[in-house]
Amino acid sequence: MLLSKVENGVDAFKDVFKLYKRRDRPLDLSKVVDFGRPEQWNDRIQEIKVVDLGADGEIQLAELIDVSEWRIFKLLPDSKSPAGAGIFCIRNPFTDSGMES
Repeated sequence: MLLSKVENGVDAFKDVFKLYKRRDRPLDLSKVVDFGRPEQWNDRIQEIKVVDLGADGEIQLAELIDVSEWRIFKLLPDSKSPAGAGIFCIRNPFTDSGMES
């Protein structure tokens, strides 16, 4: 996984985008982390247990599912590249009505 990084005015995201945009060969998604199947990515992601983040009386947003149901993952460093290490991903925290907004 590569992240956008600007060096000397060149955006590294553009190179990765072009890699996945190519049409001259079949699309290879083998390096794309699928948070829908975390068990297949134990070496690249770690699931973070949700703790009570809300204060008493805090308003729950209608567009978000309850925090206790969130699935949160942290990207781990790869032996070949530390890119992305430390990034957290919340897997679909939205309700159906939140997805329509």
